[in-house]
Amino acid sequence: MIQIGRNKALLFSFSLVFIFSCNLDKQTETAHGIALGKWRGVLELSNNSLPFLFEVKDTVGSYQFEISNGDERIFVDEIILKGDSFFIKLPVFDSEIRGKTTGDELIGNWYNNARTENNVIPFKANHAVIKRFEAKNKPNHNITGRWEIGFYNPSESGDFMVHKAIGEFMQKDEIVTGTIITPTGDYRYLEGIVDGDEVVFSSFNGAHAFLFKAKIENNRLEGDFWSGLHWSEKWLAEPNDNFTLPDADSLTFLNNGFTEIDFSFPNLSGKQTSFKDNKYNNKVVIVQIMGSWCPNCLDETAFLNQLYKEYNNKGLEIIALAYETSSDFNKAKTNVERLVKKANAQYDFLIAGTSSKKAASQTLPFLNHVMAFPTTIFVDKKGNVRKIHTGFTGPGTGNYYNKYVEQTTFFVDKLLSE
Repeated sequence: MIQIGRNKALLFSFSLVFIFSCNLDKQTETAHGIALGKWRGVLELSNNSLPFLFEVKDTVGSYQFEISNGDERIFVDEIILKGDSFFIKLPVFDSEIRGKTTGDELIGNWYNNARTENNVIPFKANHAVIKRFEAKNKPNHNITGRWEIGFYNPSESGDFMVHKAIGEFMQKDEIVTGTIITPTGDYRYLEGIVDGDEVVFSSFNGAHAFLFKAKIENNRLEGDFWSGLHWSEKWLAEPNDNFTLPDADSLTFLNNGFTEIDFSFPNLSGKQTSFKDNKYNNKVVIVQIMGSWCPNCLDETAFLNQLYKEYNNKGLEIIALAYETSSDFNKAKTNVERLVKKANAQYDFLIAGTSSKKAASQTLPFLNHVMAFPTTIFVDKKGNVRKIHTGFTGPGTGNYYNKYVEQTTFFVDKLLSE
């Protein structure tokens, strides 16, 4: 078990890809002034640099920017080039990169519009740089396996709260990929290196920019974690094959006095929609508490959409309650519609409120709290709540995700057969 005092903390790793499409100048080896081939992008977090890789490709009359953090690929088709200026709208999440190009260099800023403070981060990229991190030394350690992680932020008094997580990492030579799993979700795809006695991971997915650094000593990882410009904390990790997190089906439950759920919110057309509507009577209903700004929610939406397509004709309905960063209905609607389009989601989406967990809890008084986005409520044909699952472990978690998909599919099939 991890023993933590002052100056102890936790770990991370990530992976991902974006693709931007626009007309390609066939007469040159550039896409409107942007050189084709491999690039290394960097976000500047105060005194730290957060790198990610991407590639500009010629794709039959258009070009693509393919940004990678391990195995994932995300495709983006919203890009404007005018003279030496570029504007890239990142997929699903309300953020963008804007700046100038000199052909072999891009300089500008990443704007995270989902945040109101510390939401502009300097960005630059250089052509023909193929390594995310440059190792100066051969790795002295192999961190493959499961790690018990603790995130913490010591106060001036020396008191602090530790937030536990699981790290699952795979190392080949100096390259490390993997993920971090918390009681409320996962950090998705992570990527980095072991450089001598140090490890570093970074991740950029359009919603989050993560950077982890740690020293490796006495079979422990100890260092710092940054999330954009708005958050930093310590982290500490030790190998522990037996470490587990609390049961995600036990963290959220119905308040005393409530035996069923009820709500009414406008759908994307502005029509008030209630859980008591005839459409949902005598049906198995999954209620997804989510937000378009949330990467774990995007992962869950992709899974739920497959479930919906398989079981809707057998009596399954799904309702997504979207809690958005904007209180303006039209702005919230636009953001949710981008997620719906990306996931090709075919079930119902309602605009339920703003993204504060406290505010979300107030709109759903039958729950003890909204602890995480997403939170998923399973209701049987009689209207009884049969299970509430907190968080989501997505495809970046490998076997954790496969197990959840198998168990949830079996559970839904069981409810439908009753």
